[in-house]
Amino acid sequence: MPNRHILVQEGPWRSRGVRRMNVKNFIIYYRVDEAQMQVYILNVIYNKRDQLRALSKS
Repeated sequence: MPNRHILVQEGPWRSRGVRRMNVKNFIIYYRVDEAQMQVYILNVIYNKRDQLRALSKS
């Protein structure tokens, strides 16, 4: 059930369907490809880092 996590609220990531999931001290960013039935992990970022800055570098 990868669609149960929230979409990222900021900028271009929301329009691309990027979702986020908290796991311990990290935030995992991913997107779901419904047609292929696949989940793509885009980034795993430490929780205390500047998330938007780290996402823009990936």
